[in-house]
Amino acid sequence: MTVGTDGGLTNPADAQSFVIGEAISQAGTLVKLADTGKMMICGAGEEPDGYMMTDTKDHVTEVAMANVYRGVGSFIPGRKIRVPVLATNDDIAIGDKLETTAGGTVDKKSGAGYLIGKALEAVASNAGGFVTVRVYKEYASA
Repeated sequence: MTVGTDGGLTNPADAQSFVIGEAISQAGTLVKLADTGKMMICGAGEEPDGYMMTDTKDHVTEVAMANVYRGVGSFIPGRKIRVPVLATNDDIAIGDKLETTAGGTVDKKSGAGYLIGKALEAVASNAGGFVTVRVYKEYASA
């Protein structure tokens, strides 16, 4: 199992194929299953059902597309994954709990919502980028 340098997990055995209903330009983006049966970008406080193993970009044009099949990774407790951080993130320290935020990203827990795991590396405030996470998923109250 290898953690990608950007986002996602580079082990295709951990992915299941789904139709991705929105254009996604970053691997690791958190997604949720919509009532249409398609995976959509997870929003702030929403329960994620997985994370993108890759983006949805066309291999020739490099333009992210909607309604294409891609691999979605499961939240397997104890696994390491790499996910995007909210661009206006709080200061994240190793061991901080991470919650779902806008655009399929994560940030340091600040209230009630869904947690995806603990940070395995620090991220400076307002740095965005990606963070490696040790996975566990739960709902946490404020």
